[in-house]
Amino acid sequence: MKRIADVLPPAAQRIAALAVAALFAFAIVTLDRALHFRKLEAPASAEASRNSSGTYTLYSPGNPVISGTTIASSWANNTLTDIQTEITDSLSRSGKGGMTAALRGADGTVASPAYSFTSEPGTGLYRIGASDVGFAVNSVKQLELTSTLFTVSGALGVGAAATYPLDVGVVTGATTLRLTAAGREAIGFASRASQAGIGFNAHNDDTNWIYEATNPADMIVATTSGDMIFYTAPSGTAGTAATITERARINSSGLAIGASGTAISASFRGSGSWTPGSITSGNCASTSITVTGAAAGTECAAGAPQTVAPINGMFYCYISAINTCTVQWCNYSGIGVTPSAGTYSCRAFNP
Repeated sequence: MKRIADVLPPAAQRIAALAVAALFAFAIVTLDRALHFRKLEAPASAEASRNSSGTYTLYSPGNPVISGTTIASSWANNTLTDIQTEITDSLSRSGKGGMTAALRGADGTVASPAYSFTSEPGTGLYRIGASDVGFAVNSVKQLELTSTLFTVSGALGVGAAATYPLDVGVVTGATTLRLTAAGREAIGFASRASQAGIGFNAHNDDTNWIYEATNPADMIVATTSGDMIFYTAPSGTAGTAATITERARINSSGLAIGASGTAISASFRGSGSWTPGSITSGNCASTSITVTGAAAGTECAAGAPQTVAPINGMFYCYISAINTCTVQWCNYSGIGVTPSAGTYSCRAFNP
């Protein structure tokens, strides 16, 4: 049997050798591509490729794509499925779906809050520091919350726009504000159509003052007619209506003691040094004390030094003229007496 080299001329032999080499190279490339495609088409599960910090990584193998590589279904589908998963896990700007985990962001500042508004970026929520959150309005801190404090910058309105530092525009019964603490006496601020008041250990249900605790209670009430009334209530049961008694009333007429007392418009006091000397039986000794503001004929009460010994007689006063109080000792003992010298006083109660 003859070889090809024995029957072909040299030029033909060289051409045949080149053809065999080309066929061998083509076979190698074809086999490599087949193995590569087989690797790409190996089944794989698509998993979300965004890490806990939010960084997204393309699915691998298959990415990045090599130029000239035929698109394989498994590679393309895995990549697209991965992208689908990550888009589904992203927050929609138009509100489609909600967060399924805590929403976290940057701390922000009072000038640029972390959670603000497109049309007003200076208004929103931001983190001031550890356990300290602020709310800014127009880049100015208006509210601060910590584990122990609630701080408001400016006026605070409850149920209504604030005109004053604290404005309460809502009521429960007639009580607008209640202040208390564990083991402490409660204070209730009430506002009704014809009166407003403060209750100590009491609040107002728009009809009655109600005990906060089983203790006595006190109230101060101001009426639309200009009266300031002081009430007391004996110890009662928490949650029940208090039985109140008027103790004093102040109005344009003055101070009245009790519900039907006669008003005292003013009280004035004066004092002076006096030596009564010896007073014989059946006689009196007197002195004048200036009491500025005393009205003539008004009631008065006289005061003597503590060293005055009891005397069988009378010690009294009267307002003898405007601003003048007469203090008098009268002796009814049957013998002469000498009251102590010292400072004597007179208090006038104008009607």
